[in-house]
Amino acid sequence: MTDEMRSTVAAPRRPSARDPWRVWFPVALVGVLILAVVSVRWGTAAILSNTEGNLVRTVDDPAEPGYEAIVEPTPVLVVAVTTEQGQLGAALLASLAGSSTGGVIVVSPETLVGADGQSDSADDTLADQWESGGLDAVREAVSDLLNVGVGESRHIAADQWQALVGPVAPLEIENPDAITGASGTTYAAGTITLGASEVADYLDARSRSESDLNRMIRQQQFWAAWLASVGRNLADPAVVPGESDTGLGRFVRSLAAVEVEFATLPVRTTSDGLLPEPEAVAELVARIVPFPVGASPESRVRIRILDGTGRLANGLGAVPVFVSAGAEVATLGNATTFSYSVTQFIVAADGNLAEAEELRDALGVGEIVTSSEQASAVDVTVVLGSDAVPLIGGS
Repeated sequence: MTDEMRSTVAAPRRPSARDPWRVWFPVALVGVLILAVVSVRWGTAAILSNTEGNLVRTVDDPAEPGYEAIVEPTPVLVVAVTTEQGQLGAALLASLAGSSTGGVIVVSPETLVGADGQSDSADDTLADQWESGGLDAVREAVSDLLNVGVGESRHIAADQWQALVGPVAPLEIENPDAITGASGTTYAAGTITLGASEVADYLDARSRSESDLNRMIRQQQFWAAWLASVGRNLADPAVVPGESDTGLGRFVRSLAAVEVEFATLPVRTTSDGLLPEPEAVAELVARIVPFPVGASPESRVRIRILDGTGRLANGLGAVPVFVSAGAEVATLGNATTFSYSVTQFIVAADGNLAEAEELRDALGVGEIVTSSEQASAVDVTVVLGSDAVPLIGGS
């Protein structure tokens, strides 16, 4: 390297009148930092002062005005149970509704799953969904029937029952009808004792005089007996074979430890199959799955419930009313004041007023209010007033 080259490399570059950026860059940087600090403080103040639309929790005491909490959706599992011939024997939706409650809805394979609860053809049943698409198709069909988003699904084949029930067998079951299985075994009506090797035969059996709805009741009785037996043996880590933190193992263990409501999907008999009763289904879902998400992104109206009286426990008692009406509850809490005498259904100025009107009609009181400050994360904010207290059991 020559002396001339060394001199060129070592010599620092000096600012000049023709290089103003080196002089003004530090000044600009300081200005940007000051502007950022001011913007953050202004933005935070604006959010916290928004009385209609903010979802920022600034109050931690559930009894104080302004408290809000984001709702955790109810965990849901769909189970497809198949016969020894590989046909769908039953579908179930299991729900972990709370720390002390749960639910199971049994759905008949003969249930019609056409659009809007109407069959497109005589073959449009849940059983046909299994034949055409397996577990995924059954999961989607049950999700649509109940308008409930499903987190997990599992398939139980006939040859898996002996291993599943084995750790807690035999089971004592209240059998609703006298039936004979494919093996020739007769199961009398009344209290019977069922061994693990008999479970598949018992669930598949069906007499000529037994309706499919009675068969679904028999499915309920089996699950009730299994869960009760698991509950008496929860100290045994092998009480349910296989997974324990997810899927069937998680749900069976969890339901065995709480009070469970068992139900059969409300339907009426038609010439094509069993047609769901929409209103009865909606009411059942509100009990079994207290905080559902929609089967699809826009199938349920997302709402925020605020207690505007201080007497309605963060609006919790209103949840079943609105879930039955097709709502998905995103947050619960208190209004910024407890002086509301009239319930308000607040919707954005460009929002869907019809959705707010349906919710008001379901509750039976209230007024529709449009607001430019409506929370963007929800479709409707419901602020419960004193007129709602006698309707939802407030103190």
